[in-house]
Amino acid sequence: HGQGGAIWGGQVDIFDSTFDSNQSPTQGSAAYLFGSVITGSTFINNGIYNSNTSYKPYLSIINSKFINATDDPLTLGTDVYSENQLILINTLLNDTLVKSDGDDNVIYNNIFISESESILEFKEFTNTQIKHNYLDTSKVTGYSGDTSSNIYENVELGFVDVENNNFRLTSSSSLMDAGMTDINEVVLPKTD
Repeated sequence: HGQGGAIWGGQVDIFDSTFDSNQSPTQGSAAYLFGSVITGSTFINNGIYNSNTSYKPYLSIINSKFINATDDPLTLGTDVYSENQLILINTLLNDTLVKSDGDDNVIYNNIFISESESILEFKEFTNTQIKHNYLDTSKVTGYSGDTSSNIYENVELGFVDVENNNFRLTSSSSLMDAGMTDINEVVLPKTD
């Protein structure tokens, strides 16, 4: 298919997996999916593409990490892109552009780290909720809703060891307990 460096498929559930430096000549260096759930997984120099060729065209990413080196010329398709609904909860996105053309997007409790000019992109006038994220809201396009619950300035990130991709929070992190804990139908980890 030329899409999805490691996985191509529909209604695929990915749990506790690691994808490292897969490539695709077109879209989704790690996976080209439709109607799928990703939980507790790590994507290093990888991305996800969610197509609309499914009767249940959504993409749900929960408690996962996307760690990308955008200065690597061999890293292709590291964005997270959904043609339909995107549910993104409790996920770290380092140098990863997130895009959705769908409606009813839910973006809660995430950490967005990027020097890029754009972090989140939405098709205009979508029904999207963006709450309790570490997020520079000036880098969000296509969204005009409330962003007051997001934090960015004067925040001590407090990761354990960024150089070795250990993004667990230390007790000194301003992000500790900054998110919401009651999200319908989502099981959040007991520790940050």
